[in-house]
Amino acid sequence: MQGREIFTDRRFGTRPVACADCHADYVEDRIPAARDIKAGRPILGAHGRISAWNGEFVGDALRRYGAGAARCALRYQGRGRSYDDALSPSESGALLAYFRAVSVGSEPRHAPWTALNLPRDSARLADAVDRALRRRGDPEHGTDVFDRACRLCHGAGNTALGPDLHARTFNDTAAARLVWTGRGAMPFFPPGKLSPADVADLLAFLRTVMKHPR
Repeated sequence: MQGREIFTDRRFGTRPVACADCHADYVEDRIPAARDIKAGRPILGAHGRISAWNGEFVGDALRRYGAGAARCALRYQGRGRSYDDALSPSESGALLAYFRAVSVGSEPRHAPWTALNLPRDSARLADAVDRALRRRGDPEHGTDVFDRACRLCHGAGNTALGPDLHARTFNDTAAARLVWTGRGAMPFFPPGKLSPADVADLLAFLRTVMKHPR
């Protein structure tokens, strides 16, 4: 129960965002009613993985830092000044217990890295951006993508998380890159969550609400 409370608590850190805002605790493609597009991987099976965050956490660090949850708490929730105080040992243990409780037992122990935000991914990122920019994009579907993936942080007036995009200047290349790489407290979406076609539609929508560069 403590792990579930931590997972869903938007007051856990200094920023009003919960683990559950970025990570599902259910099998996403089996719940049609789950509309949100969550940036992170589902936490099912996370307690049994052999590594997390592309190998940053392995061995004892997986147990000590909640299968990598300390990185999220530090970077995205603004909790603590290092992994050691982002999560206490009891909080890490509680999260691992919750991950175990919601898992079905058949999850793979190795989760491949599919993101495009590392320097070694630059060629794949450039290709994805090019494919998104070459598409015309559907602003109506882009509205749906924004509602499901972006509005939580970028809704009008919700400056505690992300800026209101109506007040920002639009650049299609920078926006496409940012979706897949993240920046600061903004998480990144792997292409499996937002494809080049999705991003093209999102860009078409953003052109209708953001300022155009001079």
